[in-house]
Amino acid sequence: MSLIQVSSNQERLQNVSQGKQTFQKGSSFSNYFNNLLDVPPDSEIALHSAQFRVQNREAFDLNGSSQNGNNYNVRMLYGENEGDYSGAERPPYPTHFPLLSYVPQKRYAEIQDFGKDLAKVLSLSSTPALQGAFESNLTLTALGKKQINFNVVLNPGNSGDEALNPAFFVSDQCTAAASGLITKNAGTGSVAGQGATWTSEMNGIHNIGHITFDTLNAPVSAFSAGVPYPSRPRSHTMACGIKRIISGQDFQAVYGEPTLNPGVHFRDLTTTFGLKRDCIGEYMFVIRGKTSATGSARGPPCMDIVKFELNSNGISEPVVIATGDPITNTNKNVPYSAQLDAGSADWVDAGGINGTANQIIAPVGTASVVLEIVLASNKVSFKVNSVVVQSGATPEAAMTNVEGPMNDDVFPLQPYGCLTGENDTMKSLFTPVETGEQKKVTYLGKNYNDFDRYVGVGGLIPNAIYNLNAEFQETQPYYVRVAGLVAGKNPIVIPYDTVVGNFITNGDTTASGTLAIGLGDNPSTNMLQVPPNQGAINPNVEGAVGSNKSVIVFTQPAAGVGNLIGHFVSDLGDAASPFLKGIYIRLRNLPNRSTFGSLNSADTDKLISVINKYDYTENQAGEQYPIYNYNENEKLYVALNNPALIQVNKLDFQLVDKSGKEVTDVDETTLVLHLRQRRV
Repeated sequence: MSLIQVSSNQERLQNVSQGKQTFQKGSSFSNYFNNLLDVPPDSEIALHSAQFRVQNREAFDLNGSSQNGNNYNVRMLYGENEGDYSGAERPPYPTHFPLLSYVPQKRYAEIQDFGKDLAKVLSLSSTPALQGAFESNLTLTALGKKQINFNVVLNPGNSGDEALNPAFFVSDQCTAAASGLITKNAGTGSVAGQGATWTSEMNGIHNIGHITFDTLNAPVSAFSAGVPYPSRPRSHTMACGIKRIISGQDFQAVYGEPTLNPGVHFRDLTTTFGLKRDCIGEYMFVIRGKTSATGSARGPPCMDIVKFELNSNGISEPVVIATGDPITNTNKNVPYSAQLDAGSADWVDAGGINGTANQIIAPVGTASVVLEIVLASNKVSFKVNSVVVQSGATPEAAMTNVEGPMNDDVFPLQPYGCLTGENDTMKSLFTPVETGEQKKVTYLGKNYNDFDRYVGVGGLIPNAIYNLNAEFQETQPYYVRVAGLVAGKNPIVIPYDTVVGNFITNGDTTASGTLAIGLGDNPSTNMLQVPPNQGAINPNVEGAVGSNKSVIVFTQPAAGVGNLIGHFVSDLGDAASPFLKGIYIRLRNLPNRSTFGSLNSADTDKLISVINKYDYTENQAGEQYPIYNYNENEKLYVALNNPALIQVNKLDFQLVDKSGKEVTDVDETTLVLHLRQRRV
């Protein structure tokens, strides 16, 4: 038999490097021992006495970790319209995902302060419609409880195009002008496979808009008389498209090493046709010479459309989804597109005359083709000189629109390209998130403790930084699908609960215009993640802030116009004393089991005792809060369910109320426990 004294305040707790300080709250703490503590077989434990302070005021402590062991976080799901996919092009998997956001590591005296900080955090989302969109305020319910209201003013998209601000341009061999013209610098050469890539680091392209590329020019000296394409096409290969931001991170770590699978045509683009190997994005046009009878790169010109994706084996790779090269179509089974073939009868040149100029890359001073990538929510499609790009199995086959999905974690989307030839150019204009409001995006790290750095400077957080492994799932990327199946479509496994019934749906059962914030893990309304998604990090602030909702579902006025509105009510801080709800003690790291009926739990909790009264208080001079003392007159022993000896170097405790919510207004806790072998 032995007495064990534990306390939230420990004299020798010095090892901050191990994060032990995060547990040291009156309501949640760990005691570490220099030697191992022996727990004999068939032991049981009981509370002998307790002492603590109670701060009778609102206090919401979000330092450290919650009772489930994860850092405090919420998840936000924006099920914007998917766009109108053409038939089979609709993805059989989600493209929207409940993205992870941590909340500031601090203690709040007032719940409205937490609401303001949460609105600030959510406004740092890179999803175009949600950037800077959140505001919060406080109202009272009819019962006088505090209600935190969120108003969301969505960025609606813009009709005007802008050139990239040169201040946000990133390249070591290209120069950007205010007009949007990008030029490969003189003196950098024109060598196949050594092109110069460029991109940007800004708040991105709106996903209800487009990006265009034109002025695809090479010096006049690159052309021979009567040849509509540079005489050495490998030396003037170009690429242009859209990609996620990768600032501060290794490029290949984000995108993966391009596969050398000979069945994937991208290998040919980097070998036969001279495209720079690391020129990879979400989607891109590649401009090159056609394959000759000998297999080399010769004119006339053509284009490919390339998509970055995971293959059926889970390997990341760029895949050609459409080509204007008939030989590539025949030899590699890549769908053929006449809109990508400057030699086809259906080609539309820059002057609007079919099948004449055959120019994609044109001499300086000559109009080139205009390439366009169109974004409709998370759907991507393509145009050449305003003509929608279509493809088919062969040139003679029926054609369908070339389309594809994107995942939420690619935002903010950046324009990017690759120029191979010295003094080659391209011009880019795009739909910004907010007209005239391009902003620098700075990489500040990817670890948990870095999150507060972004919040501190109000810096936009690229979605991929804390949600990168959303890409690396078999069914990625995601889009939200609600209950019900559509004829002709395969059922899919939804990797999280979608709060069915609260979503606004269209005829194809896809969530439309839906915004939801996950606060907790109530099984009836949760956003629980299925491993290995994010390591199953689930939203967990519900109990800490006294919310009456696990998920806030935002609504729009009946007229369909105006702000999105959502709210939650805090139940904390209303009782004068925590003893009215009881103070339950959890011993979290031994095999004890308890039943917590108010949580609908059966043998799943870790309770060892309850304090529903106190013996006396002490009000010491100069102390703001009284000391409460409790002594157990008749000890209630709880079995530890250990058939064998257990040796531990720490004990973990948590004090909660009858609803399982941490009693955050308890401080300076000391417990005395009695450990003994079980008596039969």
